[in-house]
Amino acid sequence: MASKFHLSYDPELDEAFASFPPSHLTKESLMEVRNQLEPLYTAEKVITDPEISHKDITIPGPNGDVILAVLKWKKSKGGPRPAIYYMHGGGMITGNRFTIGGGIEWIKELDAVLKWVSEHASKVEVNPDRILITGSSGGGNVCAGLALLARDKGGPKIRAQCLCYPMIDDRMETTSVKHFYDQGTWKGQINEQAWDYLLDGKRGAEDIDVGQADMFRDENVAYAMKL
Repeated sequence: MASKFHLSYDPELDEAFASFPPSHLTKESLMEVRNQLEPLYTAEKVITDPEISHKDITIPGPNGDVILAVLKWKKSKGGPRPAIYYMHGGGMITGNRFTIGGGIEWIKELDAVLKWVSEHASKVEVNPDRILITGSSGGGNVCAGLALLARDKGGPKIRAQCLCYPMIDDRMETTSVKHFYDQGTWKGQINEQAWDYLLDGKRGAEDIDVGQADMFRDENVAYAMKL
């Protein structure tokens, strides 16, 4: 249900907001923005924590090797543990160590990792029946996609899904999008540009292809008219 509340940020946050990316993004400026945000995505604070153990595992992916970062709390008891499979945010246009190209390629890689962990759970001391998948912002989008793919394929098994403020609607028509179009860390204006970049300018469009001399033509057109 759409929110009717008109909330505003505390003025004390203005200084913090000023450190975030500019409101206007282009394909040309995107790399500069990625470099600007790189320090925010560093994992050093986590992997250097004395109570956390970390190792990278290289596993086969759909288009080459994929690096899986495995983090464990050193004080946890031995034996198979529940696993949290996390997908980072960044509007699906920023971050590091991700495949350029996006969309279905990301989902394929995420699915390959989930499948590997499920089939090789003992190697990472994970209980394959207790895997939670989660993602924030753009990561919430691909996390939802991964859950739907696993459902449609009949596996791998996912115990739970946790979507943290997921970026899931490219139409940009909700009340909150309009209210925060030019406010906050991830403004509606930036969100709009990110979707345009990801969808190559086809944001909000429905893609249905059918030929004029095709048996499916009329039912496809009728379906499109109802969208």
